[in-house]
Amino acid sequence: MAKKKIYICASAHFPHGDAGANRIQYIAQGLQLASYDVFVLSTGQTPKTAVAKDGWFSYAGLPYRNLELANAKKEKLLSGYLMVSLLKKCGVTQNDIVYLYGSNSLYISPILSFCRRKKIKTVIDVVEWHQPFQYPKGEQDIRYRSSNKTFTKLSPKTNGIVSISECICDYYTKQGCYTKVFPVIIDAKNIPFDMAKKSQDDKIHLIYPGNPMYKDDIGVMLEGLALLSQEEQSKIVMHLTGVKEEKLRAFLGEGQTVFDRLGETVCFHGWMEYEDLIALYQSVDFLYMSRPDNLVTRANFPSKLPELMAYAVAPVGNRVGDYYEYLTDGVDSVLFNQNTPEDCRDAIRRVLSMTKEERNQLCQNARTTVCEKFDYRKWDQKLNEFVENLI
Repeated sequence: MAKKKIYICASAHFPHGDAGANRIQYIAQGLQLASYDVFVLSTGQTPKTAVAKDGWFSYAGLPYRNLELANAKKEKLLSGYLMVSLLKKCGVTQNDIVYLYGSNSLYISPILSFCRRKKIKTVIDVVEWHQPFQYPKGEQDIRYRSSNKTFTKLSPKTNGIVSISECICDYYTKQGCYTKVFPVIIDAKNIPFDMAKKSQDDKIHLIYPGNPMYKDDIGVMLEGLALLSQEEQSKIVMHLTGVKEEKLRAFLGEGQTVFDRLGETVCFHGWMEYEDLIALYQSVDFLYMSRPDNLVTRANFPSKLPELMAYAVAPVGNRVGDYYEYLTDGVDSVLFNQNTPEDCRDAIRRVLSMTKEERNQLCQNARTTVCEKFDYRKWDQKLNEFVENLI
């Protein structure tokens, strides 16, 4: 019997262009391992060095084609229809499955309509539950209205929903949808792991590599560090990547005075070359992350967490969402309850109280956990069961 074909239609910059590209890469590899023929179609652009074979490019063993969209607004508005044209060129049939990734209703709706007309089964991967407070115009913001339509109206029309969190899964289950949880999964085994590359000075190196203006509460995190004594602060380096100091100061407003109390504790890296970023990941000890408790954070799963753990970077974070359900406090992580400066301070003090050997063991355990719980090779059978039981 021929393998079933799955076409992943992703509003993402595949290959290796953004978090969405990483998400679909590892889902696709898990599906491949489950013996499906997987093809990736994305809205990104193909690297100039890529070479096609039989009309398909290849990345990480995955055949792919891209829409090659320019920055023209018209092309972006029509991306769903352009993806339908690409599916037709690929010869998709009702024996195949179309896997959707994206939250823009203008992208999802044409593809879903085409598949329903052709009786092609569809899956959608839901990784966010956007809320009005995230947008300047609230409920009237066109971006919110688009994502909300996809979440509440379009996703339930598919044959199955891949939910990134229990929160999203619970919502769709109550709507009578067929849905299963698949958290952030990665290729942990192929991420370089070398404890000898950890920083050899006497400092404890923390890192925050995300967007501090989005889901995480960088103000609370910094205030937590500022509550430490000067002697305690002198033992810590807090690395911030991907954000310029002046931009973060502007975001914090009056709260930027926290930097005056932290002195040289905070180290800004800004944008980094990929190789330099990886070298930094390998050298630090802990991922430091505190999040407010709201529907957005409860529904989300921080993508950087498994990746950093694969580099033997142990998380120090609060219990929001369900990511911490995969972790064991004091074994592979340091977990705390509330998004407050005091709880952050106390968590860092727990880290400071550890010996270097204890910290290293925590980091090695983080690496073990990610290989056992987040590597895509551990999810192939669950992906297979999900696909085989589509409505």
